[in-house]
Amino acid sequence: MVKILFLWSAKNSWTQVDWAERTEEHIPLLDALQARGYVVAEEMVAGNVARALDGKGYDPAEWLVVNWCDGFTDRPSGYIETLEEIEALGLNHLGSGSATLRTVADKRQVRARLREKGLRIPEGSVVETLQDLAWRKFPAIVKPSNQHASIGITNDSVVQNEAALARQVAFVLDVFHAPALVEEFIPGREFTVTVCGNANLELLPPLELDYGMFGARLHHIYSYEAKFISDVPEVDFRYPVTLDARVMAELNELAVGAFRALACRDYARIDVRLGGGEPYLLDVNANPDINAESAVGVSAAAAGIEYGDLLVKFLQAAQERRATCDAVV
Repeated sequence: MVKILFLWSAKNSWTQVDWAERTEEHIPLLDALQARGYVVAEEMVAGNVARALDGKGYDPAEWLVVNWCDGFTDRPSGYIETLEEIEALGLNHLGSGSATLRTVADKRQVRARLREKGLRIPEGSVVETLQDLAWRKFPAIVKPSNQHASIGITNDSVVQNEAALARQVAFVLDVFHAPALVEEFIPGREFTVTVCGNANLELLPPLELDYGMFGARLHHIYSYEAKFISDVPEVDFRYPVTLDARVMAELNELAVGAFRALACRDYARIDVRLGGGEPYLLDVNANPDINAESAVGVSAAAAGIEYGDLLVKFLQAAQERRATCDAVV
C-alpha cells in the first residue's frame, strides 16, 4: 500500500481564524486514510520542498504526495510552484499536474481549450485596456483573467450597463494587472459536477447551487465573499438534481469534455449553468477543495460514498496513472 505524504505551507499572512480552519480541515482526511490502513506523514514547507524533505527518506517509489500548500508565501500561484518542485523531485502527487494548473489559472487559455473541443461556453471577450472595451450585451460578468478560487469576483462583477462595465473592468485592470474577461452572464440554474479517474472516468451526482439565502440584493454567483467571508450568506448544495434527461446527458458530456480538454487528472470539479435550456461551461476546477464538507465531499455523500472511500478512489486513480506511465517508460 502506498504511503501518503501530506505537505503543508508554513504559516503566511492568513488570519488566525482562517489558519485554524485550514488546519482543522485536513483532520478528517488524515483520520479516514489512517483508518483504512494508510501510513501518513506530514511535513511543513517553509522555504522549498527539497529542503523540507532532505534526508528524510521519502522514496518516490513508496510515497504519494498530497499538496496542501494553498497560499504558499502569499502568492496566488504558490501552490503551483510547490507542485513543480514536487514533480522535479520525481514524487507522484494526487491530482492534476502543474502544467494543467498553470493553464486553468489563465481563463483565456481555458476558454481557448474548451472552444477548440467544441464545448459550449458563454460568449466572451478579453479586454486589455479600457480603450479596447466594446462589449454591448447585458447583463455581463467581469472576471480577472489570471485568478482562481473566485478571487476578484464580487457582487459588483455582474454589470447591467456600459458605465458599470467600465468601472468593473478598470478595477480588474488596476488591481490584478492582467486583462479582464467579460462574459455574457448566464442567469439560470447552476450545477457543479465532480469527475474522478483518468483513463476511465466516473461522474459523481451533480449538485445544484442554492442561492436562496442571497435574497434580492445579491447576484446569484459563487463569489469570493460567498466562499470565504463569514458574514455573507452561504451557498447550499442541493441533491438529487432534477433535470430533463437530455440536459442531464449534455451536462455530463460537458463535464467529461472539460476534464479531458484541460488534461485534468484523478479528480476535478466542473461548473455549469443553464441558459435558455442549454448547459454552458463556466469553470474548470482542476484543484478543487476535497475536504469532507466541500462540493466534492457532498457529491460523494450524494452517491452514498463514505468520505474515506472517496479519498481511496482518488489515491487509486493516482497510483494507476503512475503505474501506467512507468510501464510506458
